[in-house]
Amino acid sequence: MKKILVGLGIVAILLIAILIVKPRIAESKFEKAETLFKQKKYELAIEGYSSAIAWSGKAQYYNARGLAYEALKKDGEALADFFKATEQDGSVAAFWANLGGAQRRLGKVEEALTSVNKSLALDSLNSKAFFNRGLIKAAKHDFNGAIADYTKSIELDGTNLEAYYSRANSLININDFKSAVGDYDKFLGSGKESFDAYKQRGLFKNSLKDYKGAIADLSKAAAINSTDAQVFYELGLAYSNSKGLAKAMESYSRAIRLNPKYSEVYYSRGMEYLYQNSFKNSIADLNQAIKYNPKFLKAVYSRGTAKAMSGDYKGSIADFDAAIKLNPKYASAFYNRAVSKGILGMHKEAIVDYNATLKLDPKQPEAYYNRGISRVNTNDMKGACSDFDAAIKMGYAPAKEMKIIYCGKI
Repeated sequence: MKKILVGLGIVAILLIAILIVKPRIAESKFEKAETLFKQKKYELAIEGYSSAIAWSGKAQYYNARGLAYEALKKDGEALADFFKATEQDGSVAAFWANLGGAQRRLGKVEEALTSVNKSLALDSLNSKAFFNRGLIKAAKHDFNGAIADYTKSIELDGTNLEAYYSRANSLININDFKSAVGDYDKFLGSGKESFDAYKQRGLFKNSLKDYKGAIADLSKAAAINSTDAQVFYELGLAYSNSKGLAKAMESYSRAIRLNPKYSEVYYSRGMEYLYQNSFKNSIADLNQAIKYNPKFLKAVYSRGTAKAMSGDYKGSIADFDAAIKLNPKYASAFYNRAVSKGILGMHKEAIVDYNATLKLDPKQPEAYYNRGISRVNTNDMKGACSDFDAAIKMGYAPAKEMKIIYCGKI
């Protein structure tokens, strides 16, 4: 009997010892895992956190392992760990903030918003919670709300560079490009190399006509990722607008190689050929632009212009017909169709188009002048002289000569 009691006593002592030592072992493993996490050795850190959890399943350990999974973009595993952490201890704001972030990345937007709001109810100064809520609001297209949350996150933690980047993306969606560029400046000024940030800042420098800055940013984006056709397209636009024709053409061609169905690039390269009076090449590119986007109004109209400039007036009329069909209020298409008809001797038809042009754009002196010439060719001298007078009043000098020739005086 005494032996049994002694044995039980030893077991009890061992159990007590285990209960005392077990948390210490868990904490030791957790601390080692934390060191690995800081060294960005996330897989090894996860092994360490898992070992700590096996000894003592503390909420803190689950949360830490969730962060390691998050760093590896394993959001399903991260979600499970963050959920476990909030289950074990729902009083820690950071756990809820992390859970909300994982839910958002997995498309559980409403659940994410609930989690982040719980985090902020526990700690109204939680920068990460405001940041995550900003991301959630942006996903719901509440860009003004997102900007407010990113701003609060930055106020609480000015080192949160991702908040500057995300705020810039939301500023773009409310067309505040200057402020967006400012936030990209702060993000990239930290020394971060981000393809998306360089690309976006480059795009909006283009829209702000800062072509030199656009070229610098888009070139950096291209150096990071040389497979993005849009980057080379935008580079082409920037070079074109800064008179770098050879580099513009090279960039457009690179974009087409990356995306052979990129209609906007064909259009832009086609326009460069048109400006160089390379009509055959221009028409070839505009053909491709229209092939991949049959309702590309500017391409249809520009092909008509290229055909007219190359002497194919019948072909130009067909394109201007198509442009007018796409936009019945396209004054320039009516005007240029009238010019082509006039050159072909179709003056009555040309006058109809000039009438339509002036109805849409009454302040176009060239339309009055050319309608006057067509009226001369249809023996409507009174109408012709009236048109020359209108053009003269608008300061169109060539009309003075026509007035003298056909009307006898100015």
